[in-house]
Amino acid sequence: MINLVTLGSLQLNGDAGPLLTGRRKILALLARLARQSPAAVDRAELTGLFWPDRSDNHAKQSLRQALAELRAVLGDGLITEPDCVRVVLDACGLDVRLFEEAVHHERWEEAAVLWGGDFLHGLEVVGGPAWSAWLTRERQALRLPAAQVFRSLHAVAERRDDRKAAMDWSAKWCDVAPLDEAAFTARIGSLVKAGRPVDAAVCYEGFVRRLHNELHVAPSSSFEALQQTFAAGRPAPAGKVVIRGTVTLSGLSQLSVDARSVAEAAAVIGEPADAALLQAVSSVTSHSFQAAVEELARHGIVTRDDGGRIAFTSAANRDRVFGVISGDRRLNLQRLVAARTGVVEPR
Repeated sequence: MINLVTLGSLQLNGDAGPLLTGRRKILALLARLARQSPAAVDRAELTGLFWPDRSDNHAKQSLRQALAELRAVLGDGLITEPDCVRVVLDACGLDVRLFEEAVHHERWEEAAVLWGGDFLHGLEVVGGPAWSAWLTRERQALRLPAAQVFRSLHAVAERRDDRKAAMDWSAKWCDVAPLDEAAFTARIGSLVKAGRPVDAAVCYEGFVRRLHNELHVAPSSSFEALQQTFAAGRPAPAGKVVIRGTVTLSGLSQLSVDARSVAEAAAVIGEPADAALLQAVSSVTSHSFQAAVEELARHGIVTRDDGGRIAFTSAANRDRVFGVISGDRRLNLQRLVAARTGVVEPR
């Protein structure tokens, strides 16, 4: 039996092992056909999905070559007609179908095992704009039942008072529903019950920031009230933040999300920066930016000179903040700075 794995990774497996290894576009084509099986897909749609930048004749030839590779694997399971193509339903197993069936029958644990991550993760660039649009729709449609799975498993863990499982399932729920207030309410509650108020605070601040940046809305009053559940467990702000040993950004629990964002941007810039540049790179609103700078100044991390330029109070403070920025975050910040001021040498 041939099986196509599409959730979180991409792999075609046969009885003797993996098939078409490294043939990402061919496997993406198979995923498109298998997703619609047993119905057919028009050839014109397939060429538009995967070869939109080629002439009509070249695109059709590319499709014929791709189908020849699939036929070598699927045999009679691949049906080609003059205007359309289809895959026989039982010719190729598809993990998405198994996942949807498990959800339909409320077999939550089975569905959770099948969910390895987003549909066709990392394959956004194997086709053109029409492919990207189709892939986005499919992912959004699949995230809804995935959220249902993890919400249900979280509820089971809560009833059993299994705090570790509740934390794990709530984290997965948040992963597939990054703008769902219910998911983050569950996550924060699980963290508080597990005795991790600082992590709950970081989770809260991150969600509020995401709502603001992506939807331009504030959380509900009931979500804001969650601050009371973890505020008592957070360390009281000190006169100055002192960082010893190896730390993480979440460990700087005295700082808000916006303050950390400004500190990261300032660390990457390195030299005293004017407010406009620092605000643009840190990606916070004007009001949040001013409050963030004031917060950093209160903690003795940054200072303003007479010209309004912002700098770290010491090289040590800058190095400590710089040292806990992830590689991806650092690279993104460097690119933002480079786009506005010129190339920033990697440190």
